Amino acid sequence: MLAHGTLLAQSASADPESLYFPCISCHGKNGEGSPAIRAPAIGGQSSVYLERQLHNFRMGIRGQHPGDPWGAQMALMAENLNDDDINVLADFVSQMPVKKTEGGTSEAPEFYVGCVACHGKKGQGIESLNAPRIAGLDEAYTSLHLRYFRDGLRGSVEGDQWGAVMRDALPDNINDAAIQKLAKYIQSL
Repeated sequence: MLAHGTLLAQSASADPESLYFPCISCHGKNGEGSPAIRAPAIGGQSSVYLERQLHNFRMGIRGQHPGDPWGAQMALMAENLNDDDINVLADFVSQMPVKKTEGGTSEAPEFYVGCVACHGKKGQGIESLNAPRIAGLDEAYTSLHLRYFRDGLRGSVEGDQWGAVMRDALPDNINDAAIQKLAKYIQSL
């Protein structure tokens, strides 16, 4: 029986649309994501960030923690991608339109100022700092992954240099209510 990653790898010699086809069921035709299944909007994300995350999933740096079933699914999808596949896929997704989100709250939590240093005032990301665009990520995905960083499900595996930076950047005492408030604000950006 072939794993999802094997099917993906077999289509790697095809065009970018064929490589992206298995991604549609979670991330949508245009990379718009699906909050219901915790699949983030990836359209328009930096190709450098996308490549790094696909490599991390493939190498077991992400998606291996037993408390991260969503990451485990991505790890399966990425496990048989080769470097060329990852480059083509990341470039293709980075050229998709950025999803415009609705909702959230326009009131920035006071601790958002710490996020600005890496992700920018409007959450646009700063590639030179290896910080992805966070603007417009849906509240459900953002709050889940902020809790993952806080609780050590992300950013605690050897080799995840930038995940560790994110984990360490969170305030030590950030609670679920503060995370929810931050996620609502990020969705509004």
